[in-house]
Amino acid sequence: MRKLPLSLVIITLNEEKNIQRCIESVPFASEVIVMDSGSTDRTCEIAEKLGAKVIHEKWVGFGLQKKTAALAASYDWILSLDADEAFSVDLQAELLMRFEKLDPQVGYDFPRRSFHLGRWIDHGGWYPD
Repeated sequence: MRKLPLSLVIITLNEEKNIQRCIESVPFASEVIVMDSGSTDRTCEIAEKLGAKVIHEKWVGFGLQKKTAALAASYDWILSLDADEAFSVDLQAELLMRFEKLDPQVGYDFPRRSFHLGRWIDHGGWYPD
């Protein structure tokens, strides 16, 4: 898969169950930054084996943690995901198809579909959120 000039940034704390799925769902990212706030499991080891640059920083809150992770990115295009989030194959294809036409002066969001208690939630204000 072709790489885009895009950094994937992920904040983590004990996400060994999710980090691989998250990183592998964005195979077109030229760079992966994992901002870890003190994991005691294998999160950092797994991320590094997948080629991520792991940065360790004490937890300072969601907003500041994501901002610090974004500042560590090498590319102007930044995709920020939580470790328990992942791109679907359809979303990967759509982004690859549309990337060249995206306006670099605009921020973008994606409709997020939640998986809760063993099922996809498509109603009640949960989708799209």
